Amino acid sequence: MTFTKSFPRLCLSLIAGLFLAWQIGGASTPTAAQETPLPEYIIQAGDTLSAIALQFDVTVADIQTANNIGDASLISVGQRLRIPGFDGVSGILRDYTLRPGDTLENIAHRLDIDEDSLIILNRIVNPNMVYVGQPFLYVSADDTPIADIAEAPVWQQNEVKFRLGENDTLANLAAEYGLTLYALRDYNAWPYPLFEFQGQEVKIAADPDAQNSFPPPFAHIEISPTEVVQGEPIVVRVATENTQMLSGELAENKLNFITTTDGQAHMALVGIYNFQKLGVYPFELVATDENGRTATFETRLRVFSGQRGQQSIQLPPEKSSLLDDETLRTEWAQLIDITKNFSATRLWDAPFEYPMEYATDRTTTTFGVARTYNGVSFNSFHGGLDFAGGLGTPITAPANGVIALAEPLTIRGNSVIIDHGWGVYSGYWHLFEITAEPGQVVEKGQIIGTLGSTGLSTGNHLHWEIWVGGHQVDPTSWLDVDYSIVPSAASTESESSE
Repeated sequence: MTFTKSFPRLCLSLIAGLFLAWQIGGASTPTAAQETPLPEYIIQAGDTLSAIALQFDVTVADIQTANNIGDASLISVGQRLRIPGFDGVSGILRDYTLRPGDTLENIAHRLDIDEDSLIILNRIVNPNMVYVGQPFLYVSADDTPIADIAEAPVWQQNEVKFRLGENDTLANLAAEYGLTLYALRDYNAWPYPLFEFQGQEVKIAADPDAQNSFPPPFAHIEISPTEVVQGEPIVVRVATENTQMLSGELAENKLNFITTTDGQAHMALVGIYNFQKLGVYPFELVATDENGRTATFETRLRVFSGQRGQQSIQLPPEKSSLLDDETLRTEWAQLIDITKNFSATRLWDAPFEYPMEYATDRTTTTFGVARTYNGVSFNSFHGGLDFAGGLGTPITAPANGVIALAEPLTIRGNSVIIDHGWGVYSGYWHLFEITAEPGQVVEKGQIIGTLGSTGLSTGNHLHWEIWVGGHQVDPTSWLDVDYSIVPSAASTESESSE
């Protein structure tokens, strides 16, 4: 009897308690979420929650929870979204692409942001492995318009490495940079007394408040495009504060620099191998002055996939014999022996043209496609563009140059190679007739042969290649860009060719 009377009161108490707990929990959850410091993103035209979630590597559900959003489609331009996953970071999220000279430390210095926040925002495991062209997040204090980080001066590298020249002294180097010999000794951890010798490495700490964008003697460094892709050409432009000779390496490729007469403006062209292993590579510049002193600039860049697909080709028996390993190696070595050469004389002065009429309407195979012949693994790729056409169609030089090769080859058939200078070559395979001769100077539009189907070919067509620094690159990248432009020596701002 007692149990029967007390049961309704117990149920009411439990229900009231649950309701009160639900009320408290329901009211406190959003408040607690709002109190957690998180960065904010301002919605732009065309944004969706899915795209925003992908950009910041979170889920749509996480964004909805952090912002109390029920319907994912009910967002508007200008609305602020709290982005989860970056606990402890506050401010308005901005994005940026890293340039030469950018480091975590100098970006934090320029924007007055602590490095830990940048590491959290960009989910960086190794701060020393950021690279040129990397998408990068940072925060600003509010949503008022601010100068783009790309317009702010790049703070000097933490450290500059010099090597003493023939007539160099530690005293001269210290004086140039307003240092004492004692300061040099302490920073380099040298024993006392000081010794100096030609080639001695001297490290100098850069001034964090220096106005120069890069470590001396570099005044400006530009890589174009900053996203380095397999099978594409890259332009490196450098301005120096005084007369320097430049050398360097980019993604395992030697940089051959062309320098203006005053020795202060430099440019190098490099081709990225179409099968270059993906990953982060060193980019190094070494400047040498008239006394033999060297200064080294080091950073990193990442090589991205060209994503050009695959193609299977079945050859008839009479053509399959051309794929003999020894024949392949011998002919390839002949091409490399020609295209690896570098001439400091540029023979062309404008963007290249297609080597035959109506080429854009006759393209049958694009550049970079991985190929297998008769079922063999995809260990080769299509090194140029194929254009279909009638037997005997005139083939013309796309730019001025000198004929470096004009002869029949086993695999490539009747072939012509033109040297355009600066390490740039163009190749023409499977010709019916060769009308040019080795050593001949040709001009843009001049006929060098006719279209055919000689060598390893299954029908009348022209195979056209562009080589830069010993590597084949996509010829289409050479048609709309004037790579002949050298940065002005009168300014630290290099001219753009794109």
